[in-house]
Formats: sequence, structure tokens, C-alpha cells
Amino acid sequence: MKSRTLSLAFLAVCLPLNALGWNLSDHREMARLALEDVSRDWRLDESVEIHPLSSFLEKLRSIRPELGDAWQFSYYLKINPKIDIGAVESLRDPEGSPQGKKTLTPIEILSLYATDADDGRDQDLFVRDGKGNPQPMFPDQKWFGAIQGPNSQAFRHMEKPPFSLKHPVSTFGFPFRAIGEASRRIEIYFDLSGLAFALDEDYWGWRFLAGGLHYLQDLHQPFHTGQITPVLLKQGLGVLLSWGWDEKGFMGSFVHVVSNAHRFFETYVADPQGRDGGMRDKALSALRGTNLDKSRDFRDASNRLYPDLSRAIAAMTGKALTGREEFYSDGDKGKSNSDPEDFIREGPAFAEANRRVFEIVTDRFRSAGAATRAYVKAAIDKRKKGRDPGDFLMELDDHLGPSLVEERTE
Repeated sequence: MKSRTLSLAFLAVCLPLNALGWNLSDHREMARLALEDVSRDWRLDESVEIHPLSSFLEKLRSIRPELGDAWQFSYYLKINPKIDIGAVESLRDPEGSPQGKKTLTPIEILSLYATDADDGRDQDLFVRDGKGNPQPMFPDQKWFGAIQGPNSQAFRHMEKPPFSLKHPVSTFGFPFRAIGEASRRIEIYFDLSGLAFALDEDYWGWRFLAGGLHYLQDLHQPFHTGQITPVLLKQGLGVLLSWGWDEKGFMGSFVHVVSNAHRFFETYVADPQGRDGGMRDKALSALRGTNLDKSRDFRDASNRLYPDLSRAIAAMTGKALTGREEFYSDGDKGKSNSDPEDFIREGPAFAEANRRVFEIVTDRFRSAGAATRAYVKAAIDKRKKGRDPGDFLMELDDHLGPSLVEERTE
């Protein structure tokens, strides 16, 4: 009985395996739409010369020599040093010149590179024990169920708030404290941006800021701010007791249900050709504006909506997502996307559930737009103050904490 209880406790925290917060194109579209209306006033439409990462690192070396090469810089940021974080998209000028563009505007950089954090930098962060088995490198990784492959980045892109008696359903999970590093990553990339601006590397100032926007957007996705809801638990038990025990096992049955619902939601919302393209366009328009949201409660607001969203998804799809078929999204490399239409079950509950899904999406997009503008405006204001690069390095030192070896020996 005791081992069964421990298994259930472990189950509750290992479910949110799909680590993409939104469709990749949505990350870029969200940034662009959120900033278009302020672009001219904030001078986000003025050209910036594209510099290689080595240009930034060369200047950084003058004040912190040990961070002057790409591998050591990545190690300092506690990201995968095998990933080329200086990689650039294939850019072409309006005439299609094969040489590509030499400049970009800040709004182009912020939009284009809002997907940077999904380049693998947060994946495969593990060490090996004496037997060669991979072990978590960071404390929160063990609560997200994967330390290798695409889903191993979940601990950086998700964040559950601490358990609250005011919201026991949405905040339920183990441990009771907050878990996940998304908020911390937002702060790290904000300070990296400030450091680059202070070193007169404007391209990298905007590029690092785009990286921070990614995590901010992730925290507006309700599936990224909770662990499991009653409806998903019920569906998981249904799978377990019908076909899942033999084919997926205990944990795999629940993972199957939550991952399918997660991926279905992202793909359904991202499909411009879907049956509700008009509702999607209306939701996207909520990103526009000039208002600023200076609060940091968007994670908690997303968490409060998680149970309601999972109920709506269940009502829209019936038992379609609890069958043997896995729903794939654009994060599953080498696998074709599933069509959301194949999983929708028409019926009296569909219209209301569909309305509620897009009501939640509109709310989250509206918040994401305001939070994006506040994040970018704060970076612009800090840049105008002309702070010393050393100040930003000290702030980064605080955010990044002790070395990996020190963390593992504490």
C-alpha cells in the first residue's frame, strides 16, 4: 500500500512531458503582434546590424575572461554547450539575395528568435553515475519525468505554483512548493540582454531578450503551469483499466492522456485552416495594443485556467484522445502532425466547449501581449540608464547560483 501511494505521488508530477508551450509559429506571431502597435514609438523598426556571437563574446572576455568562448559561456548559463546558440535563421532580403540580410529591426529579431529556447539548449542536461546511467543535473528535473530527448527541457519551460488552499485543484501536485525554472529563465535572459546592450552589442541585446520572451509566452499556456486535473486523472485511470496497463504501464497510461490533450490543444489553436480560424484570429488580435502588464502573476492566472481548459478539451474530443493513437505536434521531429479534426467529436457539448477553449486562449493572448510589452519596455528603459556591464554580470551570478558541481554536492 505504501509503495502504491508513493507511485501516485510520483505520477502527479511527471505528467507534463510535452515541453512546447505553443506552436513554433505562434511564438513568433505572438511577439510580432504584441509589439506592432508600439514599434514606431519604441524605435523597434530601426535597423540593427547582425553580429555573430563571437563579437559579443570578445567584448565579454575583456571583463570576464573565462566567459570568452562559446562553450564556457553556455556552461555559465547552465544550458547544453553542444547547441550553437549563435546560429542564425536563413535570412534573405526582399529581393531574395542569396547573401542574405545584414541588418534586422528589433521587432524582427524579437519575433524571429522567440523560438530560440526550443533549439535544444535546455535538453539533455544530465550527468552519469558510476554505472553510466544518466542522472538529473538540476533539482527540479526529477519532477518532470525526462532527462533526455525533447521533453527533457520541460523543467525549464514549465512552472507549477506552490500549493494553495484557495486553489487546491489547479495547484495540486508534488512537491507542494513551486517547481520549474521558467520565471528564472525570464530574468536570466533579461539581464543577458542588458549586458549585451551595455557592451554595445545591440543585435544580441534584442536576441537575448527574444529568448526571455519564449519562457514568458510558455507561462501563458495553462498546460505549462499545472500537473494534473481531475478530468485528466479520470481519463488516465480509464486508459489504465482498459488497455493501458498492458501496453503503456501505470505511468505511461497517464502520460499518454495528458500529452495527447496538451498537444491537441496547441495544434488545434495553431491551425489557421481549422474550423475556427475566425475565432483564432480574434484571439490573436487580443495580443495587440499598447497597454503594459507590470505584474508577474501570469503564471498563476494560467494555472487557475488549467482545470477548466482540460474539461473543455475532454468535452470536445470525448474518448478520442484516450485511444491508442498518440497525437503529435510540431515538437515531434520526424513525425507528421496529427489533424485535430480527426479527434473532435461533434455533439451538444462541442459548441460550448469550443467557445470556452477560445475564451481561455483569448484571455491568455491578451495577457501575453501586455506582458510582452512590459518586458520589452523595461529592457528599453534599463538600456537608457547606461549601466555598467559588470552590474549585469553580478545580477546574472545571483540568478545562476553556484556551479553545477557545488549544486550536486550540497
